[in-house]
Amino acid sequence: MFIMLYKTETAKALMDEIDKDYQKFCKLPKHYTKIIDIRIADNIFYSEKCWVLTVVTCTMVFPGTAVVSTMYNCLFSDCHKVMIHHVEIPYTEPETSYQSPVYELMFIYMLYVCALFIITFVGLDGFFGLCVNHACLKMELYCKAVEEALGGDDEVLMRNALVEVIREQNRTAR
Repeated sequence: MFIMLYKTETAKALMDEIDKDYQKFCKLPKHYTKIIDIRIADNIFYSEKCWVLTVVTCTMVFPGTAVVSTMYNCLFSDCHKVMIHHVEIPYTEPETSYQSPVYELMFIYMLYVCALFIITFVGLDGFFGLCVNHACLKMELYCKAVEEALGGDDEVLMRNALVEVIREQNRTAR
């Protein structure tokens, strides 16, 4: 999250570049739009849905384990409480953190921290995934453009088409 705040201008430039590219993509021939549609669907599936599920699952394992362990202990043994992350509270006895209401407050605080992790990783790394997938889409379109350029008979047109693809690749690399 702090990286995105620190690099706001860079992130904005990337988003503007992606917007510009999609405006250009609207004017491309039909066989290009098939590639674009497939990549957009992949992008939505992997960078949004799968990534969110992965982050939520990995983060919520800790509170889930604490809840299940505490419930199991209360049902089948001496009701020993389990923390998400064991945190020693300064200037108190070690057992204080397992007594009510301290335990419940610490548990809620740890859930809040887990929620911050989810928001941070889904946002920053999700944006990174979107950018990488967009770059892959552009590379795939460049390959298709090179393939079409090399399929022609006129050398001047082939050269001009290849030069245009190389210019676009250089623009992407910047």
